[in-house]
Amino acid sequence: MTISSLTLRGFRNYSTADLSFEPGVTILTGDNGSGKTNLLEAIHLLADGRSFRTARDERLVKNGEPGYYVKGVFISDNGDERRVEVSSFDKVKRVAVDGKEVRTRREIIGRFLAVVFLPADVSLIDGEPSRRRDFFNMLISNVDAAYLAALVEYYGVLKHRNAALKVQSPDYTVFDDRLAELGYFIIERANAYAEIIARSMNDSFTALFGTAGGYAIRYENGAGDITSADSFAARLKAQAGRDVKMRTTSIGPQRGDFRLFAHDTEIRHFSSQGEKRLAAVIMNIARQSVIARERNERPILLIDDALLELDAPRRARVLDYMKDRGQMFITVTDVSRAGGVSGTVIDVPVITGLLPRII
Repeated sequence: MTISSLTLRGFRNYSTADLSFEPGVTILTGDNGSGKTNLLEAIHLLADGRSFRTARDERLVKNGEPGYYVKGVFISDNGDERRVEVSSFDKVKRVAVDGKEVRTRREIIGRFLAVVFLPADVSLIDGEPSRRRDFFNMLISNVDAAYLAALVEYYGVLKHRNAALKVQSPDYTVFDDRLAELGYFIIERANAYAEIIARSMNDSFTALFGTAGGYAIRYENGAGDITSADSFAARLKAQAGRDVKMRTTSIGPQRGDFRLFAHDTEIRHFSSQGEKRLAAVIMNIARQSVIARERNERPILLIDDALLELDAPRRARVLDYMKDRGQMFITVTDVSRAGGVSGTVIDVPVITGLLPRII
């Protein structure tokens, strides 16, 4: 999958911008704060329906503008072309595909594929479990529509159950059977994909460095020893007293975690910062690989600050490895920091009006 054009109006620091892209590597250059990451954010917004930096849509609007409008044209690997538009005016957000309005974000998840690499990705390793849940849930949802559907319904049922618990209504139990069915399905799929993703991480590490990464992902489901929907329901019943006291559901995938190990050692507790940063990068490479294999469609790669969290030799090796794996956008302060990768160079201060355009 590629994006061939991008239109911005009132988005972040862009009053107006119209860009065209080639299928290969695009290098976005400029000083910090010039708007390089904003371009990656705009592409991700179109592909995913939301920003990777903020949940508050009003923060995407340029100061002094009434709202923002972003449009992109995506081309699939088999040549199909789709136009995606995202806008927000008067606090009303709209998403449209080929002119048809999309009612929920679920309708575009998995249709337009992009993987973003950020300096803050080390939090995938040493951050809160919710960070890892979000990462893996989105990865799996991009390749497994049934998982996405179950996840959406599960959190809907969970919301109703918790609302009943909050007001101490005995009716919370009417949600148990469906919550158990959905929860067990999610647990089974998450376990299976944890193995698939770990295997892809090891394949990527070996391809990059010629040695074994020894990675393993252990999924903790948040509910204990669950072997069926019935056993999940039994656990809910056993936890009823605690749930009533806490006024919330105390077990289930919403409390799960994906724990990452290297050579039987949990990385977040016993590895150096360098090893954690590398593991986070390998996780994202695996994410791209799994999506490409399962969907037969290569995601767009969005690499912010060109993997500056890695040392120079590893950074150069990773960028060289990634450059032929799909359309790639990388941001750097100077082309010399692009790890030797060549491509179309866009000087971001020129398109934002900070520097004059050279004709």
